[in-house]
Amino acid sequence: MFCQLYERDALARLVSRLVRLDPRGRELVAPEHRAGSPAVLLVGGRGTGKTALLNRLAETYGTHLPLARVDLEEPGYGEFDPGESGRDGLSSPVTDLLHVLVHQLRHKVRGLQLRFPRTELGLLAVISWQPARPEELRRAFNRVATLITEDEQERRQRQGEVDEAVAEVVEAIAEAGMPLGAEAAASVITLFLRRLRARPQPKARDWWASTRPGGGGYAEALRHLGGDFHRGGDRRTRAELLLVKALLYDMREPYLGLRKAIHGVRPLVLLDNAHTADGRHFLGLLVRARARIAAETGRSDPLAVVAAAHGDPAGLPALTAAGRSSGWEPPGPEDAAGWRLDLGIPPLSLEAVEAMLEDSDPPHQLARLILRLTGGNPLGVRAFARAAAGRLATGEELDFAELPALPAESGGRPVAEELLEALLPDAGQRERLVTLSAAYDTAAAHHLAGLHLVEGPSHMPVEEVTQHLAEAHWPPPGTPFVADPLLRFLLLQRLRTRAPGPHRPSWADSQLTLRSRYLLTRRDTSIGTDVSTHLHHSMALGETVLAARLLHQAFVGADAHDWLDSLQRICCAPRPPGGFPPLGSAPRVGGPDVCTADIDEYQRSIHRSIDLLMDALWRQSDPTAPPDEALIRRIDAQLLFLAPQRAGGQDVFFRAHLSWPRQLRSWAQAPHLTLTS
Repeated sequence: MFCQLYERDALARLVSRLVRLDPRGRELVAPEHRAGSPAVLLVGGRGTGKTALLNRLAETYGTHLPLARVDLEEPGYGEFDPGESGRDGLSSPVTDLLHVLVHQLRHKVRGLQLRFPRTELGLLAVISWQPARPEELRRAFNRVATLITEDEQERRQRQGEVDEAVAEVVEAIAEAGMPLGAEAAASVITLFLRRLRARPQPKARDWWASTRPGGGGYAEALRHLGGDFHRGGDRRTRAELLLVKALLYDMREPYLGLRKAIHGVRPLVLLDNAHTADGRHFLGLLVRARARIAAETGRSDPLAVVAAAHGDPAGLPALTAAGRSSGWEPPGPEDAAGWRLDLGIPPLSLEAVEAMLEDSDPPHQLARLILRLTGGNPLGVRAFARAAAGRLATGEELDFAELPALPAESGGRPVAEELLEALLPDAGQRERLVTLSAAYDTAAAHHLAGLHLVEGPSHMPVEEVTQHLAEAHWPPPGTPFVADPLLRFLLLQRLRTRAPGPHRPSWADSQLTLRSRYLLTRRDTSIGTDVSTHLHHSMALGETVLAARLLHQAFVGADAHDWLDSLQRICCAPRPPGGFPPLGSAPRVGGPDVCTADIDEYQRSIHRSIDLLMDALWRQSDPTAPPDEALIRRIDAQLLFLAPQRAGGQDVFFRAHLSWPRQLRSWAQAPHLTLTS
């Protein structure tokens, strides 16, 4: 069932224990804990496959048990006109969501059907309490009518009766005046239910009566519910908690049409984009209501809930480890938060990437390269794997450097362009980030923005894109400014290829602007952070002569660690749009770029060694470059040659000679090479 989602079969096993049914719908599965189960929250960044996981669960279980699938970012939750939601004061996001959940969960599945008498009474009470125009009342009561009538087909057949019932109830409310007293509200609700061939069930009436310890019966309880809801603030939250609790208590009732063969199968609710304000609020109410039910009855409700949210999965138990056991234990009576289990969605493994490519006879190292480019992001892995498979299917050779420009699976557009749009849907912020992507830190981003992004009313483009990254749960800006490797790679690819225009500098304009921030003087012989960053942007422009000269001039006097760190900063520069320039940046005799350290043949040999080292490390540090043994041997040989040429720090260069080639063969790149022993 889940084989094409790669390594996500652990979720299938976990959910089968939550709903007590195997994915084929044939066998009952023992739950982990008979006292109840947690609401599961899947946490991951954009492109980690959260929506795909929920969609697969919906496809798997939709024909086996009552199921609701809701996207909390979709207007109207995909079920009703969003213009109706909350506009007339008769609803809130929670009541809207309850309408949607009840509407979807009550559909018959394999002869099973749920009923929601407590929830329906609560929703009717909320509508009946607040003064409203007749048209608003009609709309609200019509929405509740969709929950009470048997199914959509019956509702269409009985639409005339429903319209008459709604009109009669609206007229009764107008005559009684607002707000309704307890008896009047109960009469209106009873009238409405009877006109729809239903009536308040005794269990539902008794349950609502029990929610007010002071007595007064169910009518008084419902009157207070409506009053609390419409007064807002903490009182509305209290009313919403009761409504959610009513939903969960309704879940404890037996199915209608129960068949013994699937006794105990639990309904399933799938909530996408639960990181939204609506999602956080509803999940908070859900676990509080679940905790109260468990405290009152000794067992929680049977509803299985799986939600997905944008977020950082670091520090959370991994979804892939929850296949055999979730590790969750029922919490104490006061621990409402304990009824939620957060699981991080981990990156895909190399084996999963290889599985995606296995039908295309991929070249050696392609799977590892895609894994490094994407960091295991499922959306990125899938996009590059499908694009590569498309090229291989033509019989043509695949140049790894061309991978970002290959046509995407969906058509002729470059795969890197489509993937970037999927990861950053906001076009305005995306183009701003493209412009800022070459910046090496936040200060450089401000410098770039000051010259190229002063537009419209906004004078804080860096702050705005930083906030946008935070809201989308990307890593905060660092060094480099765009800290996520996949996102930065895609943004730089876009910068290479986009047409320049107003507030859209070209690659060369961006690199020249950034380089100008780190001024050099003719006396600069050190190779500190500013100088190496200046040279980093020179390399991105394809200008290597100055970098080789300054690295040579600083070779003897600079601290060995600092020199190697500067070399890495220079060599992690992105590849210029035209590709790497040819090797051979030796100074021209008498030209302005003559290296003043080249005073004899010995010094020229050192310069040549530094030039070879710099060129090889730069080429090997391109994100699309797999380990190249010829380049790695060149790096190894030059480090070994340079080690004894210094008065001090020979041991540092020798350690680099021992450790860097090993790390490069293991797919590490500048600036992340270390001096391991």
